[in-house]
Amino acid sequence: MVNINLEYNGIRIFYKDGKRFINYGNNTIDNNAGKYYYLEQLSFVYNNEKNKISEWMNVITYIYNNTSSVYNKEIVNTLFRKLPNNSHIDNENLMFFCVIYLAMLDLESNTKYPSGSGKRMVYNSCREVLINGMDYQKAATLYEKESSNNIQDVNVEDESNNGEDNYGKSGEHYGWYNGYSDDAIDDAFDGDPMATWNVD
Repeated sequence: MVNINLEYNGIRIFYKDGKRFINYGNNTIDNNAGKYYYLEQLSFVYNNEKNKISEWMNVITYIYNNTSSVYNKEIVNTLFRKLPNNSHIDNENLMFFCVIYLAMLDLESNTKYPSGSGKRMVYNSCREVLINGMDYQKAATLYEKESSNNIQDVNVEDESNNGEDNYGKSGEHYGWYNGYSDDAIDDAFDGDPMATWNVD
């Protein structure tokens, strides 16, 4: 994880004990700013503030298109400079988008994923929640490596879904190669199962 600390109008993002946190000031608690945090926030927007969806997805797309494996302060500066003019994006949301940027940066800089695939995992999970309304907990586990011990559990869950979205649940095409679902291999590894080797 990239050790970056950001502060804007009393809201802080900081790194502590190997995790990233966000604190909104005024003696609020430190919130773990991992994938469950930002996907839950996007789920709230999808369910309660539909007028923000397109705008927020555009910001996430901007972040995705400009994230590399090296921290780029200009991305953060652009968020701070351009977004306050937008009526749907306030100070808290600015820092929220910084959390998403740092999540993409982490997967690009500190893992052995092929270039671009780490940030794509963050982008796709955000898109599933914000555009398609997927449950944020399900979206958070879309790209988790499947072990041979729980493949049967996944298949049982498929049967109980009765036609619900089964994204990330099938290994039929690639045979759960290295424990990854067909969707994970297609989306994160550009359809190349061999690219899953040496991934932490």
